[in-house]
Amino acid sequence: MCNKLILINIFFYSQVHRICYIFFHYFDLFSLFILLILIIFLCDMILLYKKLS
Repeated sequence: MCNKLILINIFFYSQVHRICYIFFHYFDLFSLFILLILIIFLCDMILLYKKLS
């Protein structure tokens, strides 16, 4: 029973690690930073549009 639990844990952590690795590999900090700027810019535009209308 204990062995099975450990195996499940190892499997789970390896999956999480793989997902994190893929995520950080494709979305490095620079890309995330650009995405953040775009989101802020869009929010500003929406607010400005609402003020004008």
